[in-house]
Amino acid sequence: MSSAPSLLVLPEVLLGKIISYAAPSEECQAWEWIGAVGQTCRALRPVVQSLAPPRLSLAHFEQYRSYRPGGSVVDARVGILRSLSDFSWKRQHLKELHVNVESVLETRDDSRRAIHEGVLALLRALVTESSLPELEWLDIQINPWKLGRSGRSVDFDRFDLIDTESLRLMPSALPHLENLSLYRCFGGETGGEVSPQQLMQFFQDLRTPLRSLSLGGAPWLTDDHVEAFLPLVGQSLTCLELNAYHLSDRSLSSITRCCAERLQSLTIPAPCSSSVTEAGLERMLSDMDIANLYLALCESGVALPFMYRTQEELPSILALTRVTRTLMAARAAVIAIEEEMDESDDDYEEEEEDIIIEE
Repeated sequence: MSSAPSLLVLPEVLLGKIISYAAPSEECQAWEWIGAVGQTCRALRPVVQSLAPPRLSLAHFEQYRSYRPGGSVVDARVGILRSLSDFSWKRQHLKELHVNVESVLETRDDSRRAIHEGVLALLRALVTESSLPELEWLDIQINPWKLGRSGRSVDFDRFDLIDTESLRLMPSALPHLENLSLYRCFGGETGGEVSPQQLMQFFQDLRTPLRSLSLGGAPWLTDDHVEAFLPLVGQSLTCLELNAYHLSDRSLSSITRCCAERLQSLTIPAPCSSSVTEAGLERMLSDMDIANLYLALCESGVALPFMYRTQEELPSILALTRVTRTLMAARAAVIAIEEEMDESDDDYEEEEEDIIIEE
């Protein structure tokens, strides 16, 4: 009696295509499926490992809980970051890593949301100590403003991920980095401030030219930093975002000198929330052909789009930034009042409960 035909006798390419049809479309489920199939059948392990997603967005794991035998629940964010560090095949062909503010928070017992220290430690180790040989895009945007109304109970200032030691290690860990976005990743008590020389050394050590660069939310970022590193990377950049209120027309002059060749998209601080002047902005625009210009309100991280066509449009967009900044300040004041009212209500309920218990 002949044995039943086996999938394993098929050519590897055909077998991989057949197996791929069974893979979940959701990113977090796909990673769990790959691990489960690989552990179930050793012969299929190389096939399913080749199906590892090239893109990882940590936010997709924030709402997902992986269930284990016995009913225990595992935070999938911690699980995926730990497995990426532990198993080189999972990170070998990873090309994009995206992290936003929702994906790094946890809800504490008092209902306030704060940085998940486990996620922070694992993420720092991943981008500094592990090798991500094919990673092209590192995108970390820790912007509390994007939490919207729910952001009023967030208990943190900056995401203390990148410091001088991280910058020293990252070029070796990310040898094919082409797109880098770091917003509010600096700061804290572990050496978050970076000198112009240290930042210049980081860009000098990168192995490949950058196509896009976004730096923001770093209180130490000044014109000196921009003048130090931009000559090293400016010629290859097509997209540049510099969102820091200490910047002035000196940075605009550096952008004009170093980035005029290829730059198509530019985000810089609006004059109403930085030391950049309207005259300096006009000079830069007259010397550069930029398709997309965004003026950022540095206190919030909000960037207003300005599709530059004629010099006559500039006064209107500058007026818009001033009005928007005023409206956002009013909104922040309203949220602060609502927080105080919520705290007062909580105190009143606790006091009322104490009276009832005493009676």
